[in-house]
Amino acid sequence: FLNLPLQKQERGLRDIGVKIGWAPHDIEMHADFHLFDAMVDRDDLQHFGWEHDLKARYPFWDNASIDALYGLFVPGEIYRTRFANEEVEHFAYVTLGVKL
Repeated sequence: FLNLPLQKQERGLRDIGVKIGWAPHDIEMHADFHLFDAMVDRDDLQHFGWEHDLKARYPFWDNASIDALYGLFVPGEIYRTRFANEEVEHFAYVTLGVKL
């Protein structure tokens, strides 16, 4: 949600999330699921959409790690009726973390 006032239309945001993780050997892996709903039901529209993220972290030194994430957002009824972009949004990134 890049522009909260515009995209939420003063409805509020309820984020119901579940996270599970697994750490085989030195790699930490997480799967997150978010269900985004409006706090205020307006025009019989209440669902913003849902998001699923898969993340892996590999600490290759004591003070450095690499994180990789892939996620997707599926628009709900509010997005499908109010905004031009109805497509599933995919995103990915890789970061390097260093502790000094």
